[in-house]
Amino acid sequence: MSIAVAESPVQSVVATLESESAFAPAAQRPLKCLGFFARPLFAPEPAGPSCRRTPSRKALWLQVPEEGIAFLTFDPGQGPRLSAGPPEVAADAVAIESVMLERMAFLAVRRSSRAVRINGAPAPRMAVLRPGDEMQAEDWVFTLSLFARGYLGPPLREHDPLTCPRCRTPIAPSRTVPDGPEHPIGLVYICPFCGAVHHCHGEEVPAESRLECAQMSGECARCFMPVVLDPEGEYSHAPRD
Repeated sequence: MSIAVAESPVQSVVATLESESAFAPAAQRPLKCLGFFARPLFAPEPAGPSCRRTPSRKALWLQVPEEGIAFLTFDPGQGPRLSAGPPEVAADAVAIESVMLERMAFLAVRRSSRAVRINGAPAPRMAVLRPGDEMQAEDWVFTLSLFARGYLGPPLREHDPLTCPRCRTPIAPSRTVPDGPEHPIGLVYICPFCGAVHHCHGEEVPAESRLECAQMSGECARCFMPVVLDPEGEYSHAPRD
């Protein structure tokens, strides 16, 4: 299987290899995190005799801190805000904490004195949310989503002497293609969910020596989570229209 020259994310970073060494510093580490797509449940229409409110599709991204407890508060006229420190009035804040596992992500929610609904039902005092669940509070709807961004680039220093979990051959560039005429450096992909390092060769490696382990099935060979090659990352869930 070959890589499309014009549109492949792999091809877009091949130029990096011409100016950086095989053990280049990480320009963009793999990342996974939980967050909310927050959108107002209603938006006011222009002033008029009806004074109706209509559903709004505008959404903003609120990233949940990786560690510790965060607090969701609502500032009059400014909308929701997610902060690491406790608010002045703790009773008005919704406390949340992310729980990140290799293949799973959860969000523990402790509601405040505010009325909170989860997936349409009144929320208990404590609740656990999964990506895709929706929470409603203060005329705002929050869709929980898992953001993931893999690393795609030259091998890093810590990758020597790792082996690819799919083909079981070394990641180190000096041994990746032992029969290559110039021992070309191949790109690697790091799974944002489990950290496994896969070969992800593109046009920088001759076709007969190319190892396209990350592209073969669309899943990580170790944790079986989706391969995320988009440099902008991907969200597991987006707000419903």
